[in-house]
Amino acid sequence: MLVAIEGITNAQNLGVLVRNCAAFGVQALLVGETSSSPFLRRAVRSSMGAILELPIVELTSLAQALEILRSRGVRCIAAHPHSDRRTVSRADFASDCCVLFGSEGYGLTPEILARCDDAVEIPMPPMVDSLNVGQRRRRVPLRRPTANAAKM
Repeated sequence: MLVAIEGITNAQNLGVLVRNCAAFGVQALLVGETSSSPFLRRAVRSSMGAILELPIVELTSLAQALEILRSRGVRCIAAHPHSDRRTVSRADFASDCCVLFGSEGYGLTPEILARCDDAVEIPMPPMVDSLNVGQRRRRVPLRRPTANAAKM
């Protein structure tokens, strides 16, 4: 399995993505031309060293790379929040594939989506609008400790 990214500009998010790729046994990360470099100091730090274990390919054209992958039998699967097709649990990851993730704000561009064989949605509860909830402020105010909790 390969992972490709488009428009990921936050270095910390990119570092965490690198770490997740390494944890899930991804064979390589393809970095599109509109993404930040995973070798930025903050990305390297956030990857917790995983950047040293995962092959990284920085591309000049993600669209061309996807065409080459598809011509070699690699299925390109877009992780897209508004897919009308199916959820990620029903996707076929049995054969060679490349999973694509888009920018934090806009997702994948129409040009890249058009080059994908499939699009899958990662279902989430209504109060969560993206996987990267760590960067968002918490909407529910924290409770103050009660008098009993302070005595413990």
